[in-house]
Amino acid sequence: MARKKILMERIQDDKQRRIIFKKRRLGLLKKAIEISKLSDCIVHMKIYNKEDHSLMEFFTNDRNELDTIDKNSSILSAYIKFAS
Repeated sequence: MARKKILMERIQDDKQRRIIFKKRRLGLLKKAIEISKLSDCIVHMKIYNKEDHSLMEFFTNDRNELDTIDKNSSILSAYIKFAS
């Protein structure tokens, strides 16, 4: 079953916009971790939300620091607190 197509326009409902932002921000973090692990590259990512002045920053200095990351890791848990 295919997913519903999403229109790329600003979401008018404030609550829905915040929820989607926080979910997608975590999705981007997971993708940054994956690309760093898979391609052995250094990633630096910053996401700033001007509405609540929150900043999420992620960077890797060394590939070895990401070897132990899974969905229950403390590194990922530190970023998940921004989603709530």
